Amino acid sequence: MREVALYAKSKSDIVIAVEPVNRFETHFLNVAEDAVKYCRDVGTGNLKVHLDSFHMIREEQSFAGAVETCGKKYLGYVHACENNRGIPGTGLVPWEEFFAALRKIKYKGPIVIESFDPGFVELNRLCAMWRKFAETGEELAVKGLQNLREIEKRHA
Repeated sequence: MREVALYAKSKSDIVIAVEPVNRFETHFLNVAEDAVKYCRDVGTGNLKVHLDSFHMIREEQSFAGAVETCGKKYLGYVHACENNRGIPGTGLVPWEEFFAALRKIKYKGPIVIESFDPGFVELNRLCAMWRKFAETGEELAVKGLQNLREIEKRHA
């Protein structure tokens, strides 16, 4: 990874973000603490952590703790995904805690909704998506963004 990160750094200001993924999918990086340690060990400065709320709800002790572990220095990318991969704001993810922690570390990077369009049958099968949470990918995105904006507004 050091070689890859140094190559990316030599070509541009490219940031590589590693994603801690739940234990049902990998044994490598499962929590923010592991990912930050990995970034430090690689030591190139352009390796960051990609937090994904779908995986966080399975592995982290707290969303705020995970964000604070990364801090502004290491948090590079965020997936806003509901615990069941449905529309953000309709499940169990503690969005208020998550947004408050992002605000606390002054995170200014991307927050991207990750959901799966019900029309992508093969991708849904690979991700074990057996039911539809919306009729279209657009509905997932529009309703998810609306929900997340309302949550954020309450805490702004």
